[in-house]
Amino acid sequence: MKQLAEIPAVVKDTADQWMKEEYVPVTSFIHTMRFDNYRRIYQAYATPDNYYKNDYYTSPDAPGDSIYDRTRHWSFRNTFAVALLEGFNKWAKAGLKAFASYELRHYELPSVLAPTASAAAMFDGYQAWNQHDLSVGGQLLRTSGNTLHYDLTGEVWVAGANMGQLHLDGHAELNFPLLGDTVQLAATAFFHRDSPSFYMNTFRSRHFWWDNNTGFQTHTRLLGEFALEKTRTRLRVGYDMIKNYTYFGLQNDRVANNDNYLVQNSEANVRQHGSPISLLTIQLQQDFRLGILNWQNVLTFQKSSEQEVLPLPAFNAYSNLFIRFRIAKVLDCDFGVDGRYFTKYYAPEYIPGIGAFGIQETEASRTEIGNYPLLNVYANFKLQHTRFFVMYSHVNSGSSGDYFFMPHYPLNQRIFRFGVSWNFFN
Repeated sequence: MKQLAEIPAVVKDTADQWMKEEYVPVTSFIHTMRFDNYRRIYQAYATPDNYYKNDYYTSPDAPGDSIYDRTRHWSFRNTFAVALLEGFNKWAKAGLKAFASYELRHYELPSVLAPTASAAAMFDGYQAWNQHDLSVGGQLLRTSGNTLHYDLTGEVWVAGANMGQLHLDGHAELNFPLLGDTVQLAATAFFHRDSPSFYMNTFRSRHFWWDNNTGFQTHTRLLGEFALEKTRTRLRVGYDMIKNYTYFGLQNDRVANNDNYLVQNSEANVRQHGSPISLLTIQLQQDFRLGILNWQNVLTFQKSSEQEVLPLPAFNAYSNLFIRFRIAKVLDCDFGVDGRYFTKYYAPEYIPGIGAFGIQETEASRTEIGNYPLLNVYANFKLQHTRFFVMYSHVNSGSSGDYFFMPHYPLNQRIFRFGVSWNFFN
């Protein structure tokens, strides 16, 4: 980081003797560089008969019904910025920043030889794609003072694969006293026009394969927040509007097999819902404290206008009841029980082959989960820089068989856990 300009501040003592000058930086040049490297392998040594609907190629690395899918992706991003410090520039009383970013991305996916009349398609190494993006943006923010804070940021992609992408983000908060308490009013808003990721348009694997041309997805959010410091009350109300919502859709058949069932003809692809989807969220956070007794609560109501595309539980609840005290003025202790609960809904189903969640689209095999509480009993301890805990999780597990937080993946039954965290510094 280099400093562009400095303002000297000269201080006198009572004897009018000049003291040394103090320099305050007002402008900064900033350069950040980031490199990310990803490698994913999906491997299975045997696959049930007819589990996948499609088989796009065979590979010498995965003979028979085994699977060995490998993908690779790396990205290299450089960002240059100029920032004016808040309060020191006559042209910009708030903090001001301008920036430009360039990103290069590289992808590798399996390639195949065209099938012939006598043989299926064969694995033929890996095909590479390169993409680049150039974006510019700015930020205006105010963090000083105790009453009003705000942060406005905008970024637009002017060249490359995601040209036309736009992010506008804003946040403001106002703090003021009222009847001996401190009231905080906050507002958050954004408008994001995003191009779906590379893997939403192009993907290659043994059982999943697509080439799409999806359009931009737009997501608008308005969120208001009201908080009272002394009563420990926080209320959030949010409204989202999403157009061209892009997601994975999952289709499969479930065939009865004695007391169980078999999954067959499983396939997934990318979907884009053209009609706008609205989402309403209301959340109340209320904490109580009486002596050593503490009770924390978060209650959330959600309503999606398209439950078949963007499914959500109508009601979520989290509660944590505990006592907090100190032994010998050095050992902090928490003893309590916490619980989670949400109403029934058709939750997205996990797709191991692509490592993502997909909407259940086959009506005959859709699975509903929820309407089940999960309770944990715990004890937390802190001694100087050392933390340790013991927990008996899922204490309410029984024989009902309803304890699912995700379709077809049951929660663990009662488990005793313990752990230690130790910071090695003075």
